[in-house]
Amino acid sequence: MIGFTDFGDSELNFAVLDKTDELSTHAPVFLVCGVCTELKFFLAHFSTNGVTACHLMPIFWKAVCILETSCNLWVIATTSDGVSQNRRFYRMHKALDGDAGTTV
Repeated sequence: MIGFTDFGDSELNFAVLDKTDELSTHAPVFLVCGVCTELKFFLAHFSTNGVTACHLMPIFWKAVCILETSCNLWVIATTSDGVSQNRRFYRMHKALDGDAGTTV
């Protein structure tokens, strides 16, 4: 991918990148699809050379906040591919659950 790395926040960019002129290799994308409508649009994308679950957490919740408070669109489900960063991102949410210590 020809481009640059950008996490959407200049402080985050400089905190995690050794060189700010590195070429990007990945592009996390937030795609919004309506359940009962034809609504489909890209909310945001970020060019990066790698992302961790800790980087995804604030970006994801900012996107949810924008959709629910500014657009009046309720987020009811999410999906992603199965790379380890995404799986860890979902596991991080288990700690937010009130019953995180119980098993099913």
